[in-house]
Amino acid sequence: MSATIRSRLSVPFLDSVGEEDEHGPASKALARPWMSYWPPQVGSEVYLLLQQTAPEALSWRFNPTRPFDRPWQTWVKAAISAGKPCVSRVLSPGNASGGCSMPTSETTPAPSQRLGASRPRPLDAEIAALGLPFVAPQQLNYLSDDSLYDVSKPFHTRLPFLGEIRRSNITGQGYSGIRIHDLSDHEDEFTLDISGFQYLRVPTVIRDWTKEAVESHYLPEMETWLKGFFGAQRVHIYAYTFRCDNRERTSTEHWVGPFMRAHCDVSLNSGLRRLDLHLPHDANQIKKGRWRMVGLWRALTGPHQDQPLAVLDNRSLVQDDLIPADIVFPHYCDEGYEVRYSPLHRWFYKQRMTSDDALMFKLYDSSSDVSRFCPHSAFIDPTVPRDTPQRASVELRAIVID
Repeated sequence: MSATIRSRLSVPFLDSVGEEDEHGPASKALARPWMSYWPPQVGSEVYLLLQQTAPEALSWRFNPTRPFDRPWQTWVKAAISAGKPCVSRVLSPGNASGGCSMPTSETTPAPSQRLGASRPRPLDAEIAALGLPFVAPQQLNYLSDDSLYDVSKPFHTRLPFLGEIRRSNITGQGYSGIRIHDLSDHEDEFTLDISGFQYLRVPTVIRDWTKEAVESHYLPEMETWLKGFFGAQRVHIYAYTFRCDNRERTSTEHWVGPFMRAHCDVSLNSGLRRLDLHLPHDANQIKKGRWRMVGLWRALTGPHQDQPLAVLDNRSLVQDDLIPADIVFPHYCDEGYEVRYSPLHRWFYKQRMTSDDALMFKLYDSSSDVSRFCPHSAFIDPTVPRDTPQRASVELRAIVID
């Protein structure tokens, strides 16, 4: 094959791991199989498939001034039509890694470095003192204990094709008997810097949830609110997502289903490098001070949600529970965390959220003195009425700069 054929396509590409992996030297030893295929070689299988089905994927370039330009949403439809969906397997409770027993306050913490501010036992005492009710869904999904992840880094991709390998190597594992506590009427007991999440009343005038309304009105409204809430100098909203299992809920918007596996959207690596991606001219200056990355989630259907969002209290989390995973975009290899099951985990949600309620959760914090991450996952609530409509929601992600 000639040098021309073997050459890589000239795609400006940023890897969140960079030259230094914030998780330590051992992380470098893991295989990253997608790197054999992207950026693509001219004339390769991926290159030719894209030429035929989604040629714009070869020419598109990311523009930081247009963060909501996400053309891979249509490219993925092309992959599905071509019989190459990106679907991760989920093992049911009792299969492979097995299910789990009901977590209890008698569980003794493992001798591992804790991310949270305290051990689970005080948190269990707080749950008992508040008398929080709970639901126990049929299953809550985590990353499986597949030995593959001892040698290969978990990944999934927003690219429509990935050559001879699957577009994801992630297998989930369902666990049963996990209690998810309803903290309704006790929201003030759980705060962003301690628990990693906070439930807030954030009324909005928006009632017509379209792309145009969100970008023209809702995001500027939330930018102003976030500045006031944090006393921030600057807020940069870099992503938003509509979610509903009914993908055709409206004909003009792109809806994706609720994400049914415990995860964090940002890691130690990508928390740093997303500044370089979204705010390239100011990143070095911002890194001298404190900044946060937060998610703001809002249910658009109520008063019940059939698939609410659950959040894991940071006080029940250890560093070893978080497994770095690549999320491959055409211009950027993002990194998030998959989450391994632990009986120490304590999960929470809020019943009957309205469109004026919001859940804010930590994606990343440059300060290591507070909660930095908040694992979260949708789950099927077995207690809602049978005629409950499919949950619809909108979420945004923002960089908040002190």
